[in-house]
Amino acid sequence: MFIEKNTKIKQVIVTAGENFNGIIFSLKSLKDVVQKSSGTIKNRLMFGEFNYPRDPTCTYFKNVSHMITDLFLDGNNLICEIETLNTPKGKILEEIIERNEEEIALKMQGKLISPVADLPKINQFYLHSVYVIIKDK
Repeated sequence: MFIEKNTKIKQVIVTAGENFNGIIFSLKSLKDVVQKSSGTIKNRLMFGEFNYPRDPTCTYFKNVSHMITDLFLDGNNLICEIETLNTPKGKILEEIIERNEEEIALKMQGKLISPVADLPKINQFYLHSVYVIIKDK
């Protein structure tokens, strides 16, 4: 059996405070995401898609390109590590990473919960997955 080496990358996916969309993530909400996701990630059961997912609440296995292998806080930064998989989309992603890792961005996919409707402050965040996109230039 031939096992190929899969590519791994790490990136900051969100920082505590206000992001470019005006959403405010508390440090506590990011700590909760790490804690709640740790078992799924440890058991290698969190997968992501290449490109924007059609459904933000579901990962379609035909589009899976990578596995989330680590999620941790470094100060106020939530950092994610992914590993490409030996799937058609994973091979495309791997090729893009090998050519220029700076071209891709990791983005969170999940459900935001605000304590009061229409407020940008996030009380809780349920991480479903992390997807990969090519950055706009």
